[in-house]
Amino acid sequence: VTQNSMTVGDIEYLLSSSSLKGFPVVVSEDSQYLVGWITRRDLTRALEQEKLYNPDVTTESLVYFTDSNSAGDFGLPTNVANLSTIVDLSPITVTDQTPMETVLDFFRKLGLRQVLVTKNG
Repeated sequence: VTQNSMTVGDIEYLLSSSSLKGFPVVVSEDSQYLVGWITRRDLTRALEQEKLYNPDVTTESLVYFTDSNSAGDFGLPTNVANLSTIVDLSPITVTDQTPMETVLDFFRKLGLRQVLVTKNG
């Protein structure tokens, strides 16, 4: 999932074509630096709520997963779906060089359900 370049239709297709429980949010397809993590459940609910309460949101509307400005929604077009509030901006991550023993310790000691593995960001 890219932070500010996908449409509602793109997200709906992603949800219908996969069974993943969550998705990493990255800067863009070219610059895949990790921005955060979003669960399937939260994404589904937030998208439904956005479409229900904002009649201007259509399948062609952009979805923002990060604040576009410091004022939040203020100044954004009404047909934009702002889902920035449901993104975990600090998920637990390890690099691809982290020893497996350390990763297993994270799961055991912290009670984690998932850890995101990154390479160069």
